[in-house]
Amino acid sequence: MTAATTKERVVAIRPFRIIVVALIVFAGLALAPSPASAAGADQVDGTAFGFPDAPDTCDPTALGPVDYILAMPEGSGSLVGCIYGVVEEFTFNAGGQYLERSSETFVGCFEDRCGSFKLDATITSRWVNGEPFVGDQVNGRCQHKIVRGSGTGDFEGVDGRLDFKDILERDADGNLVAISFDYKGHLK
Repeated sequence: MTAATTKERVVAIRPFRIIVVALIVFAGLALAPSPASAAGADQVDGTAFGFPDAPDTCDPTALGPVDYILAMPEGSGSLVGCIYGVVEEFTFNAGGQYLERSSETFVGCFEDRCGSFKLDATITSRWVNGEPFVGDQVNGRCQHKIVRGSGTGDFEGVDGRLDFKDILERDADGNLVAISFDYKGHLK
């Protein structure tokens, strides 16, 4: 075999090898579990309500003084229980933007697992015609990151995040008549 023949074979084999490697990589990606399931994460979603909209779900004296309570009653989603929140700091500007940082504690259950865990929440909303919680709310959302090492009971070692979106219900005249909070996230 001459050097020219060997070189021609190598050049001819390279594209074939590249295609085979690409197919193997693509097949591995297509068959790989999603990052959430690969990491053992459980997806959660549902709707929460400001206390006392679900009065049988939460005990307002359970954790001492709190600034707000979000109730997650049975049948409203993956989580059943309450989030008890304490506002750590907030800002509000003349343009109607509200930003809050809160410390929260979830007490309740996911499926057959029960316990508690702490959350660090960043809450944002926009308001017109007045100050927050007095004027007219335009929108709102928040991120609640689970504090590592804060879980108790079946939630010991839990990690993850919950994202909430304010659902504003208005009457025919545009007046706000109810608010609920849709959430999605994961526990791992």
